[in-house]
Amino acid sequence: MADAAEEARRRGTGSLEAAARAVRYRFLLGVAVERGADRVAVGHTADDQAETVLLRALRGAGLAGLSGIPRRRALGEGVVLVRPLLRATRAEVEDYLRARGLDRLVVEDGSNRDRRFLRNRLRHDVLPLLREQVNPRADEALRRLAAQARKARRHLDGAAAALLAEAERGSGPGARPRCGRRSGRGATRRPAPRRDARA
Repeated sequence: MADAAEEARRRGTGSLEAAARAVRYRFLLGVAVERGADRVAVGHTADDQAETVLLRALRGAGLAGLSGIPRRRALGEGVVLVRPLLRATRAEVEDYLRARGLDRLVVEDGSNRDRRFLRNRLRHDVLPLLREQVNPRADEALRRLAAQARKARRHLDGAAAALLAEAERGSGPGARPRCGRRSGRGATRRPAPRRDARA
């Protein structure tokens, strides 16, 4: 926790959670590089995905934020961070471990119950209330929203890339018009600028 507090001061932000995450990933990256590993697996579950989407929605995130936690992303220095449990709920993971006599691996970080952190308040207070009074399958709805946001983002990114390619080729609706001066008969005049009536 001391490392996280120092990281938060260095960043100049008040988010201890973000600082702790940065410290944790920096440590994991260092271990991966030291061991010659090209992947680091972490244990985020479908519950974490739902909490993340809700948190970002409440903060007014766009498509990128609503896409939620990615299943994989670059961690740095050729190392990839992967999340193999992202489609399983926390309860499913714990049931799997207990069924195989691995109860000792079912451990909860004490900080996960500290309601000073917004994510914990969402997890222990807001989401249970949503399940009880709004939608018993609120978690699934949030994960579905993330999937739809990812799909929409891929579509928009593809469309933007296609338009950019057309513009660079000089053809298609994304192309920039080529303007040239002509003189004599047939010359066209540039229309006078229109005044905005609201000015």
